[in-house]
Amino acid sequence: MSGCLNYHKCNDMSYAREKYTKAMSKIMISVGTMVAKQIDELAHKQCPTYPKNKLQDVIRLGNAHVGRLLHYFPFNTKENVEDDWCGWHNDHGALTALTSSMYIDKDGKELKFKETKGGLFAKNRFSETAKISIPADMLAFQLGESTQIMTGGMLEATPHCVVRSDELAGKGVSRNTFALVMATDDLYPMSVPKSRNPSSAINKDTHKVPPL
Repeated sequence: MSGCLNYHKCNDMSYAREKYTKAMSKIMISVGTMVAKQIDELAHKQCPTYPKNKLQDVIRLGNAHVGRLLHYFPFNTKENVEDDWCGWHNDHGALTALTSSMYIDKDGKELKFKETKGGLFAKNRFSETAKISIPADMLAFQLGESTQIMTGGMLEATPHCVVRSDELAGKGVSRNTFALVMATDDLYPMSVPKSRNPSSAINKDTHKVPPL
């Protein structure tokens, strides 16, 4: 009987995770569409050959969006490695939505831990590194390489990494977050606006990230 109860309990938990993950994804797509609208208006203003509503349509109508529950394992060493939890990279998609981070102890309980040294870091087009703190009731968005191509380099992908904080060394604490990568469909024709040179999209300093 206990085996049956555990089975149903696990099924209920799995259903709840799926339900809330899908609900969060829908919110991310909805907000992402509004963010994309602002990007489209900016890109079209700077380059009239940029198609109106291009990124909005990718986000709103796309079938290739991928959600990932990201788990960063506990660690013991206090050695500081700049991007040890997740190395510097660009997302390949168009726009990525991120939740705030959640820290879980070895017993599976959530900790109210404020990231002071580690966490998410990103670089801007001037190669300046900034720590990105996302409040619990907010979402963050970062640009991917597809948007860099579609805007002809007017907007650039966001190099980012996740840094371990030595404050957590040996405490059995993991970092967890949810990311939704909103991407173009597999057969979507990638191109720069007609008045833009393709080299303006690919010849960018990528700051420790392989170039396009």
